[in-house]
Amino acid sequence: MPTRRQEHEHLALDRLFSRDFYRRHYFRRFLRPINRARLTPDTVGRTVMLGMAWGLSPTVGAQVIGLAATWALVDRLMGLRFSFAVALVLTVITNPVTVAPIYTLYYGTGCLLVPCGDVGPGLSLIIAAIAELELAHLAEASAKGLVKPMLIILLGSVPYVAVGAVLGWRFGHAVGSALLHRRRQRGQAAQPGDGRS
Repeated sequence: MPTRRQEHEHLALDRLFSRDFYRRHYFRRFLRPINRARLTPDTVGRTVMLGMAWGLSPTVGAQVIGLAATWALVDRLMGLRFSFAVALVLTVITNPVTVAPIYTLYYGTGCLLVPCGDVGPGLSLIIAAIAELELAHLAEASAKGLVKPMLIILLGSVPYVAVGAVLGWRFGHAVGSALLHRRRQRGQAAQPGDGRS
């Protein structure tokens, strides 16, 4: 027979893994700020699209700078609003935990698009050039050992970034439309009746 503590732990786990728990927390963490900002469906779609595009790009470490430049260009110069804060949250798709598998996937995809050849010896050349303190060899070895694989990763990321951006637009637009519909329904419910019986 389970003890009181075991029953309490079981109930806590049931609450944690219930659909309502995730729905409530999803709304609190992600949708409530969007709803409070009164963003239009197009703005939410654009926000999710740009956040996903930068989040899926192989630019870890430069994503915030790239997103800030995109925000300055798109939001400020072109006048097409998007929420920098929400887009910034979406860039955590690539993080220290996911960067290795994502970059491996991008590298494999890039190798399907262009011949990769043998890029493994480039790393040993870099180490040898550092050990010998020869700057000319270090620059050459770095180009062979780092630049080519990064270009292959960049090329391999293009299909995923494009698909992720399109899906992000569609998802964001759907969420924005649902929130707009919800705001309108609540606004109508809050209005007093017209007095007819």
